[in-house]
Amino acid sequence: MLKNRKVGIVLILLICVCFANCRYLRGKSDTEVSAIRTIVTIRTLQNQYASKHQGKFAPNFDELIKYGNLAEQFAGEKPIVNGYVFTMTVTEPTGAKPAFYSIKAKPRISEGFNATGTRSFYFDSLLGTIKYSEEGEANPESPSI
Repeated sequence: MLKNRKVGIVLILLICVCFANCRYLRGKSDTEVSAIRTIVTIRTLQNQYASKHQGKFAPNFDELIKYGNLAEQFAGEKPIVNGYVFTMTVTEPTGAKPAFYSIKAKPRISEGFNATGTRSFYFDSLLGTIKYSEEGEANPESPSI
């Protein structure tokens, strides 16, 4: 009887560990989906901004907050939202080149049990798709999602 009780306790512990790991993995993918959605939102807002500002893109997140529907939590140079650090680089147009912007999203913590994501993301105004990397920072040559 005591042996059956020990087996039961071990099984319950294993089920708890499996359940906790499944919730952990699900939460991590949720942060990655959120980062991708954010990049899509920023792309839309930048396109709208450029259409009303002679092809120039908003120079930073703060301008997109003022102009569009970007949430206040994106204020600052490197906002951390849903476990991802976002950066945006914008280049003004010149006679030879059009305006340009790029967006990077990297997990705040990329390793261990507290990781907020495993993939980093990249998008710029010359690309048609969002790029990702599971090994370091994503760039224009990374695979598309």
